[in-house]
Amino acid sequence: MLPVLVVYPDEPSFMLADGIAQMEANRDKPLVLPAAMGSAHYITALPLSPGCIPVTMRVEVSPSGETAGAVYWRDCAVLRLAIPKLPPEFEPAASIAVAEHNELAACLFRQGGVHLAIEREGLSVWSKTVANRGWGELTFIGEHLICVTDEGCICLNTAKFEVYLELSGKCELKEGEISCTRSLNTRLEHKEMTKYDAITGERRERRIIAGRSTDSAEDAILGLLDAIRFGLVNEVSGLLCGELSGLSIEQLYGFFGEYEIAQTHPFSLGIVGIRMSSESKMREFRFETEERMGFFRVANAEEL
Repeated sequence: MLPVLVVYPDEPSFMLADGIAQMEANRDKPLVLPAAMGSAHYITALPLSPGCIPVTMRVEVSPSGETAGAVYWRDCAVLRLAIPKLPPEFEPAASIAVAEHNELAACLFRQGGVHLAIEREGLSVWSKTVANRGWGELTFIGEHLICVTDEGCICLNTAKFEVYLELSGKCELKEGEISCTRSLNTRLEHKEMTKYDAITGERRERRIIAGRSTDSAEDAILGLLDAIRFGLVNEVSGLLCGELSGLSIEQLYGFFGEYEIAQTHPFSLGIVGIRMSSESKMREFRFETEERMGFFRVANAEEL
């Protein structure tokens, strides 16, 4: 039997369970309900934020472990409820940028998305949707066309009409080099910064930068698990202390295994679960941390 079903809407919402009004909840303050094995519940979220759409989801807690989107811990099931958003405001059609090289004319335009089209003597020879929204710029370097948008970059060899580099993130073309910065969506707000040769597409440099320090025990634990998952070798040693000091990232990976998601337990401090995105059950670990000079590090971990 699972004592409770814990529901986190990803937008502030007024919650209903089986048609009965409950309370306001958000991604930090969940709705908590009794949930016996084999029970089914209809969970409704009425968003309090503008631009969001109400949603209802049926959750069945079954002995097979299938909980229709919820995830099993040892003592609860957790449902992270995605709140649908209204489509973004329509952007009017517009010509964004043009560039020419020999007999080729490239045009970047917006019409239900951002599109790149190439013409030769007035006839279309190649086209591709390169972004959903926003603006961009075009640059020819010889027969190589560089298209930078608000969402990324695409490089095209116009002699063969082959894409040889495609990036997502904040990109910039400068002195024959493309720099790209993107978030890794980690607890410590790591960013990946890469540089590429604009003509060959070869990567010249890659750096990982942590956006902030470990200001809490949760920061240290989730930061360590992110570093292991992304293979951030240089980050690991600074997040360890005590019995774990000196362990390599390979040893840590051997202990924790493969996972894609790491989350804290809804109620128990120091308990963190990991799983693959396709799995519905958490592998749970108890962590110990130490604080020194305002920074936290992980001192020990054991699987429960």
